[in-house]
Amino acid sequence: MRSIWPERRVHPRYPLGVAVTFTYTGQLHPGSVHDLGKGGLSFWAERDMPVGENLDLTLTLIVGEAQAKMICRGVIRWKQSADENLFRYGLAFGTLNPAQLTVLTEFLGGTGKPPVKDSRQP
Repeated sequence: MRSIWPERRVHPRYPLGVAVTFTYTGQLHPGSVHDLGKGGLSFWAERDMPVGENLDLTLTLIVGEAQAKMICRGVIRWKQSADENLFRYGLAFGTLNPAQLTVLTEFLGGTGKPPVKDSRQP
């Protein structure tokens, strides 16, 4: 899907296929990350949620030889409907603490580039 709106992101996004879990209305739901950058991510979910909703997210990234769990909060900035049961969301991260920033920066290679080995590999 191509947007007719101009790109307003400060940080580029990179394709990534990892699982994400998020809390919505007090319940935990699964999703799949579509892309990730320093400012946010987009993900697929089988849950209809409104733009402007705050979510708590958990995803696991591989940093070097270790796995790092990233737990953060963000706000849904946009949504697209693939069909009546599948939605893609654009989420802007809220303020990230130093540990979250370190995990994200190390995963993206410090320069904004994704690693050669992505988190889909065992």
